[in-house]
Amino acid sequence: MKKILLVLESEALSNNVLFEVNDVNNLNEPWKYLKRKLKELDYDLKTADNNKIDDCDWIIFVDTRCLGIFEKKVIRRVINYLKKIFKKNIQKERDVYQECIRKNLQNKMVLLLQEGEAVIPYNYSKEYHERFDYVLTWNDDLVDNKKYFKIYPLVANKKPLRNNTSFSQKKLLVNISTKKSSPFPKELYSARKNAILFFEKHCPNDFDLYGGRWDWPTNRWEKRFPILIKKYKSYRGFTNDKISTLSQYKFSLCYENFDGANGYITEKIFDCFVAGTVPIYWGANNISKYIDKNCYIDRKKFKSNTELYIFLKKITEKEYNEFMKNIDNFLNSSNYKKFLQENFVNIIIKTLKITK
Repeated sequence: MKKILLVLESEALSNNVLFEVNDVNNLNEPWKYLKRKLKELDYDLKTADNNKIDDCDWIIFVDTRCLGIFEKKVIRRVINYLKKIFKKNIQKERDVYQECIRKNLQNKMVLLLQEGEAVIPYNYSKEYHERFDYVLTWNDDLVDNKKYFKIYPLVANKKPLRNNTSFSQKKLLVNISTKKSSPFPKELYSARKNAILFFEKHCPNDFDLYGGRWDWPTNRWEKRFPILIKKYKSYRGFTNDKISTLSQYKFSLCYENFDGANGYITEKIFDCFVAGTVPIYWGANNISKYIDKNCYIDRKKFKSNTELYIFLKKITEKEYNEFMKNIDNFLNSSNYKKFLQENFVNIIIKTLKITK
């Protein structure tokens, strides 16, 4: 059986844990599906770990951090981490990329870019793209089907959840996200935070906040004096079942990590569709190329959170049901299939010219 290695930044998913973990949100299902389909073609997909690279047909690097490239803030964390390693006399982490270079395996290397510039700035530095013959990316402005190939977000197949919660029983608005920040000029973390602060102040009975890190310290003073940590009155903690939680609300803030990029459409909007919640979308400029405008509320059309709130409160049950009808039509369309795991696998197989 031929071999393909997957190089990941996350140690938690190494040793093939990526293909074994089961969670209620099914986040790793596209990777597990890829492994199954490749096996049918006589290829064994493994996480790199301690596997030899000499006999590999392909080595897929997921994001540029796998190349040992870190932005400055991360470098400080890495240095501190390495200090701990040396103190404990633990063996240094393997550098798969440098191994490939030393063994002249550049023609077997593929770069798969999942994260945007707000999360990993170096992902879109041409300097690093030049190291690869093939780059899989969401960025429509780069795709040429020669070096750059279109890859869609990893969206697992999920059966739409349509519970018996009526329009009147659903709460108005929710935000489910992790608290983050970024120096990237077009980041939307700040806009998301501003919306949260607005809605919990002006309409606390209509809004809830879920996700990670919203009760974490953000600087050394807050770490030393926890009483200084910003308290979000709308915070309801972490939810283990995102779809089920979303289904209890009419609308959800659906802000991407940054604004304006063509093709950067993540799982956020699809989770809303599956849950039966209307997304308030802010992100890709060309979102309507992929998803009909009548399936979501375009946040860019509103000058302020106040204007958005007034609009949401005026939506009738009839108008809301029309949104849901449009969403269900989209979930049954060929456009939606582009984002599902079957297409993800087909793109990988086609790009790498894999045959049995």
